[in-house]
Amino acid sequence: GCVNCHSPHASMQSKLLAKPTGELCGSCHTDTMQRLVGSPVKHEPVVKGNCTICHEPHSSDSMFILNRPSVVDVCTGCHNYSEHSSHPIGEKAIDKRNSNLTVECLSCHRTHGIKNNHLIHFGAVQELCVQCHVKYKR
Repeated sequence: GCVNCHSPHASMQSKLLAKPTGELCGSCHTDTMQRLVGSPVKHEPVVKGNCTICHEPHSSDSMFILNRPSVVDVCTGCHNYSEHSSHPIGEKAIDKRNSNLTVECLSCHRTHGIKNNHLIHFGAVQELCVQCHVKYKR
């Protein structure tokens, strides 16, 4: 219920939260918090405990209780995709590894934290690209 996260009568936190947002979310999402401990590169909102920049804590029709309809919509709320990359993403960009999936921000980037710069899944950009573009593998 509500008291899992909120103090109903008084709180030092806004919205009567029982603890600061990042600490509160981390108290249930311990797996995410444990991964972050070993991640030298972290997404800034996560570091600041601003989970609700991307997630809707009460309910959502989106996967991962996102606060927008799609991952791309969430990411482009802060990141200017046109300055970031020319790689196609979205509903029309079919992932070459699985025709049931589309290419989105999470196809290349980890959301909360990882050991690689720019939150990419592999240490070198070429390692990342050849996951789909196999003809360029060396």
